[in-house]
Amino acid sequence: SSGINAEYGGKSITVPAKYTCATSNCIYMAQCKLCGQGEENTYFGQTMQRFNSRLNGHRSHFNEMDYMKSALSVHAKEKHPDQFSMGLTMYRMAVIRECQPQ
Repeated sequence: SSGINAEYGGKSITVPAKYTCATSNCIYMAQCKLCGQGEENTYFGQTMQRFNSRLNGHRSHFNEMDYMKSALSVHAKEKHPDQFSMGLTMYRMAVIRECQPQ
């Protein structure tokens, strides 16, 4: 099956279409849509949780008290303070591969 393409470090990454929000034990990517593609605008994370549960964790930090608890909300607050209320919608999110539980 085909996937979506993203760019990081001048290289194209194909995100397999087989991964869903229910995928667990995975490495995921968040790329700021407001900044565009680039290393400084891309975050990689690893979770043993379901992907959607991990995103809910990031989502819960898009507020004035907790924004320092997530790299995604810190980026939004520092780089896009006028759009901070967009929350995770300012990011292009995808699971890029599965990994083994540690």
